Amino acid sequence: MKKTIIGLLLVIGVTSFSCEKEKEIDYHFKATVLKRGMDCGDTYLILLTNLSGDSTIINTTYYADNLSSDLKIEGLEIFLNCRYPENNELGVCTTYGIGYPHVFVIESEKAE
Repeated sequence: MKKTIIGLLLVIGVTSFSCEKEKEIDYHFKATVLKRGMDCGDTYLILLTNLSGDSTIINTTYYADNLSSDLKIEGLEIFLNCRYPENNELGVCTTYGIGYPHVFVIESEKAE
C-alpha cells in the first residue's frame, strides 16, 4: 500500500512539473508599421521606439527585415525584438528613394 501511494505521488509530481507554461516574451521595442519601402522589395518601413533603453538601436525609421507578412499593415502598432543585420542578411536595395538603416526582426506580435 505504501509503495502504491509513493508511486502515485511520484507520477502526479512528474506530470505536474512536466507541463510547460507558455513563455511570455519580454519585448524591447515598439514600432508603428509605416509603409512598404521603395527600395528593398517587400520590406516595410517601421518607426521604432526603444522600450528598454539598453540597446544601441535608436528611435528612428528602419527597414524591418524578416517582419512577418501578417504584420505588414500600414499603421499597425507592434512589439518586437530586433538586432542589426549580419552582412549576409542584407538584401539588394536600389537607391531610388531615401535610404534607411535596417533591423532584423527576431520575434514580433501585434500590440494589443
